[in-house]
Amino acid sequence: MLVKPNLCRLLLSAGFVFFINVLFAQQRTISGKITDATTSKPLVGSTVAVRGSNVATETNSEGNFSIVVPNDNSKLIISNIGYEPLEISTAGKDNLSLSLKSTTSSLNEVVVTGYTAQKKEGNYGLCGCSKRCSA
Repeated sequence: MLVKPNLCRLLLSAGFVFFINVLFAQQRTISGKITDATTSKPLVGSTVAVRGSNVATETNSEGNFSIVVPNDNSKLIISNIGYEPLEISTAGKDNLSLSLKSTTSSLNEVVVTGYTAQKKEGNYGLCGCSKRCSA
């Protein structure tokens, strides 16, 4: 009679460990480098985000990043100010080397707003009041 409860506990424990391994096995770490397409210089501060989630990271001073994706079918969106965004699938990829193309646009109108500070000074003087004396 003691064998059955112990066997059930053992099987439940083994099933739980198997389930945890399957659950965490789906997540993968993707790393890579983002560069400028024309100059091949690393892009600092580029955003690398997993599409459809709130998982995101930023490239370091050498353009490198590392991000955990929830599954193999995830898509990464890479963006940076002044560059065209790029969307790429992570299927079968662990290390990425990507280049972003710069966007050029011209401004039609420039508005300049200026502010100034001025110290207000007051005029101070003596003011005397005289009282009529009557003797």
